[in-house]
Amino acid sequence: MSEEIKSKEITKAELINKLKYILDHSCKSDDCIYYCKVRDWQNYSHDRTYFSIVEKGKYSTKYINHQYGYYDNISGEYYPHRYGDLRKNYDLGGMDIKE
Repeated sequence: MSEEIKSKEITKAELINKLKYILDHSCKSDDCIYYCKVRDWQNYSHDRTYFSIVEKGKYSTKYINHQYGYYDNISGEYYPHRYGDLRKNYDLGGMDIKE
């Protein structure tokens, strides 16, 4: 079994700013609407904030939720999604963002 990658070196505010940065610096289609989705979830003694960028078609039923993992509000640790890590400089297509 693989061990979850966690990180205490980044804050929740920094993760939200990074999500916005990725959205601003990604190549986007004119036929889609893009927005950041930050959702709090509390249940079963857990308190988490989930991060994603939604890609929604203007003229179609296209809906893609690019997930970037969650922040544990109790321990202060970030758990990246298997395919999306906010600590890395990648755009929505997986390309490196040049600063």
